[in-house]
Amino acid sequence: MTARRNSMQGWRGAGIAALALALALTAAAGAQAGGRDAGRPPAAGSGPGTTPATEQDVTAAAERLVERLYREHLDAVGGEGVSPLHPGRAGDFFIAPIAEAIARDGLQADPLFDAQDTDITELAIALDAEQPMLRGMITVNADFRNFGEPRRAVLRLRLRDGEPRIIRIEHPDWHFE
Repeated sequence: MTARRNSMQGWRGAGIAALALALALTAAAGAQAGGRDAGRPPAAGSGPGTTPATEQDVTAAAERLVERLYREHLDAVGGEGVSPLHPGRAGDFFIAPIAEAIARDGLQADPLFDAQDTDITELAIALDAEQPMLRGMITVNADFRNFGEPRRAVLRLRLRDGEPRIIRIEHPDWHFE
């Protein structure tokens, strides 16, 4: 038995050495080519106008959409541009039934800030730290102060036609969907 065990250890050692050599050669080839991704086309979902491909791409695209929604809405409130809550623009941010409801019914209060009047400071948009995505639903939090009071809106998004769209905005006492 002793001879056999030594023989197997020899094969195991040779296999490990071969694996280490293969990894070293792969790393060296990547370094010579200018890095790990040199010569490769951009990953799907990484360029402008492309569909997100991985969970990380999807969640990043959702976070960017929410950042753009809040930034452009605040700009419009300040007199610059048209709000994303305008019926003609809502479809760029929300699923079709919500965009249609905005066009049909209008808005009684600001669903982004849970208010009719706003004085927004300290706006921070971020993927939910505990569960950014679950079963295809992405969660993005909008934390801010309105007239000095801390607030949070929780935005839920799903992919529609390959792009993230808002399906629900949750506030402590109500939701917009």
